[in-house]
Amino acid sequence: TRYMYVQFVTHKSDALAAFKQYIQYVGYTPRHVHMDNAGEHMGVFAKFCLDKGITQTFICPYGHEQNAIVERRMQLLKNAGRAALLESGLPPAFYGRALVHAAHIENQLVHPVLPDTTPQQQQFPDSKPHQPVVFGSAAYLTVWPQQKRGGVLKYPGQLGIYVGESKYGTGALIYEPLTGSILPRRDVRYDQHWRYSASGSIPANACSQCVSP
Repeated sequence: TRYMYVQFVTHKSDALAAFKQYIQYVGYTPRHVHMDNAGEHMGVFAKFCLDKGITQTFICPYGHEQNAIVERRMQLLKNAGRAALLESGLPPAFYGRALVHAAHIENQLVHPVLPDTTPQQQQFPDSKPHQPVVFGSAAYLTVWPQQKRGGVLKYPGQLGIYVGESKYGTGALIYEPLTGSILPRRDVRYDQHWRYSASGSIPANACSQCVSP
């Protein structure tokens, strides 16, 4: 399908947990996985594949060209993610989010191998395409519940930063500078011509009651 799924792990030993998350996400168990000879793909990982009837095949040592599809897609993701992060002005800690966002965009583009459809439609036929949003755009959120707005004459929103789409919901992932949290949100409006600034600058038309970065 050429569908790309990005899952970050803290340690290489977490590879099996990430693989299980992938299986849960796509809703089926693959019959075959092709990978390199890294140690995290042996031991408990190999036992899991054996128990689930998954065939493992491996490339030769230093034979990365034998896994050319994955290697090329990784290069694409890194280039697109790096460009998105640099353009956004967000700090390096958001590099992982930028890579996930890059995969999200690529999954919705027509691929040469799939001239009449997209990887997203191939993997999830019932899914609807998302309207692309520039990574790092200013995101104006509606504050819920109403009691948190501080009164009926107060501005009913706050300013956040768009950092991707939720894989497990229909909301956009918004970084909130005031709390340092990233949460799925709905009822969002974007200013895709503004970028995050660590200096604390905000859009010229941003309401002063929205946020104080």
